[in-house]
Amino acid sequence: MDIRAIKAALSDKSESLGDGLILVDEDNRVRVFNSNVEQLFSIRGKEARNRKIDEIIPQANLLALFSKALKERVVLSNVEVILTEPQERILNINIIPIFSEEDRQYRGALLLITDLTQKIMLIEKIVHQSRLFTVSSLANWVAHEIRNPLTSMNVHFELLKSEIEEIKNRSPEIDYLIATLQEEILRLDRNLSSFLNSGRLPPPEKVSLQINQVIKSVVDFQYPVARLNNVIIQTELEEGLPLIELDEDQFRLVLLNLIRNAIQAMPEGGNLKILTRRVEKYIEVEVSDTGCGIPKEDLEKIFDFLYTTKEQGSGLGLPIAQKIVRSHNGKIEVVSEKGKGTTFTIKLPISS
Repeated sequence: MDIRAIKAALSDKSESLGDGLILVDEDNRVRVFNSNVEQLFSIRGKEARNRKIDEIIPQANLLALFSKALKERVVLSNVEVILTEPQERILNINIIPIFSEEDRQYRGALLLITDLTQKIMLIEKIVHQSRLFTVSSLANWVAHEIRNPLTSMNVHFELLKSEIEEIKNRSPEIDYLIATLQEEILRLDRNLSSFLNSGRLPPPEKVSLQINQVIKSVVDFQYPVARLNNVIIQTELEEGLPLIELDEDQFRLVLLNLIRNAIQAMPEGGNLKILTRRVEKYIEVEVSDTGCGIPKEDLEKIFDFLYTTKEQGSGLGLPIAQKIVRSHNGKIEVVSEKGKGTTFTIKLPISS
């Protein structure tokens, strides 16, 4: 078929196909360039027509694909290409070479371009919502399973307090340890109650707090665990930090997750350092360890729900920590090197 006949056949239909359509002749000059392609590449059709295709397609990866197929004069079917400019797009490309019926001479090619971006985004959204439903169901089950033993533990601590009250000259540390454990049980129970009632992490109930005091309390609570695992906890807490708005229960959960992860990353023991500092309008909390580090391929996934590389991991700790930090208008960042350790940095805005 002659290229002019194909152009005439497409003239009335190219705009209604729903796909981007480019028709080039044997010299790779554009003969048809419909409006869908104009939107994809931000090029007006009248500026593209009669120009060679390599003059109007700026994206190097797409142009390389076109050039190879046109040079080899082969059919190209359902090849996906990702564009980053002028905006991110996922395209499906089909290229059909055109030969004359009489002498089988090459006359040009038809390029069909389908924008899959919206379709893929919709699929990803459905998958994400499905995962969130699964996570919510799982988290509710876990919460119920934890709540019962928590209640039992609290009852046993009350019984233990009654027993030791009869012991004279007992160490004050015993009373302190029992009181600390009971407070943590009640704190966890409050978080679980809110979570069960709302089906999700509740909004933070913020009050003005001195963050160093919260950190000291969490470190004291985790100190025995660290000591049993040959981990030394060091703190460098900048004095005179201003107050910040925090939900103490939720922020303690963030710190507990980071400290627990750090201890688990150092099975042979090591150093865990926690520091605070003021940087402009933010207070930064840095938690660093000398553990095994996080492989580069895993680093960008650690905040994904249910993603874990641990045999006994749930994949919930870091995503929940990130959500809590964000609900405080802050952000959490991570830097890690395999075999050298990991550093998490939390940035929280100072109360105005």
